[in-house]
Amino acid sequence: MHLHEVNYCTSRSTYESVLVELNRTIYRTQELGPERVPAKRRRANLISKRFLDLCGISPSCIRKLNVIHVAGSKGKGSTCALIESILREKGLRTGSLNSPHLIDVEERIRLNGRPLHRDVFTSRFWELHDVISGGIEMDDGERILPTYLVYLTTLAFKTFVEEQVDVAVIEVGLGGRFDHTNLVEDPAVTVVTGIHLEHTERLGNTIEEIAWNKAGIFKPGVPAVIAHNIAAGAMRVFEHEAELVKCPLFVAPSLHELRSWTANDPKVLSQLDACIKDLPVSRSTEINAPLALAAVYLWSSRSAVCRENIDFKPLVFDGLSGLQPPLSFGLDAKQLQGS
Repeated sequence: MHLHEVNYCTSRSTYESVLVELNRTIYRTQELGPERVPAKRRRANLISKRFLDLCGISPSCIRKLNVIHVAGSKGKGSTCALIESILREKGLRTGSLNSPHLIDVEERIRLNGRPLHRDVFTSRFWELHDVISGGIEMDDGERILPTYLVYLTTLAFKTFVEEQVDVAVIEVGLGGRFDHTNLVEDPAVTVVTGIHLEHTERLGNTIEEIAWNKAGIFKPGVPAVIAHNIAAGAMRVFEHEAELVKCPLFVAPSLHELRSWTANDPKVLSQLDACIKDLPVSRSTEINAPLALAAVYLWSSRSAVCRENIDFKPLVFDGLSGLQPPLSFGLDAKQLQGS
């Protein structure tokens, strides 16, 4: 008995023990049975809210994070990285939640661009585990135990609140409308990158259905900005959903358009070209760099911390490679009813 207790305590102090516990939770959804999985997925964001409430993290705590919520089929990760880089270069304390990880699970949760230190991740995980491992009871009496995504989502938001970050850049895991991250009632900005058919067994078999799921992150009165290359069918869905929730919808320019706006200022144009040169030459950069800048521009107009501490207007491009001169930022605004 004595040896068992010692081994248990030792295992809880190791990073490997966290991986074992997390991996055990992967199978909890599978154990529900196929008839119950869709219903649980549809209330994943509510489940996340309940677990945060169990940790004492209220909506008002989350509001202080000045969240930028990013959905999309492709380019979410690079867009989030660009947004975070711009804001961090301006001296803001940043937190970011991304998925999936490339090598180690702690890569998903970052402070100031760096993954949580493995020891910090381990200790924070077990602190959280002690609070939420028993699960929560839903209104229908069902007891829900924390899954892999619940643990990581809850850990990320709890960490960002405790570390008092100035901004949290949150990448949607899957879809958006029913995603675990869609617990933020009033983010500062919502962002949607490129759209294509993906995870059709969960999100739908058409571009329009996929777009409907992504548009689920739109919130009343919160500006939403989308990539410029959105297909017509998806655009109609975004316009309709933005009108339903009464949020202003903006379309970011392409990188080519961005360059054309600087054509009359050779100094700014040359620095913008240098900035573009440092980024990967790809279709993704053409779409996501201006989208990230648009998101920061909109965020700067709403964030209290920005108004108090930093002048972002007109927007400067420090985060993309030290581009200093101010550049007036234009957006194709779909000003909808109620926006």
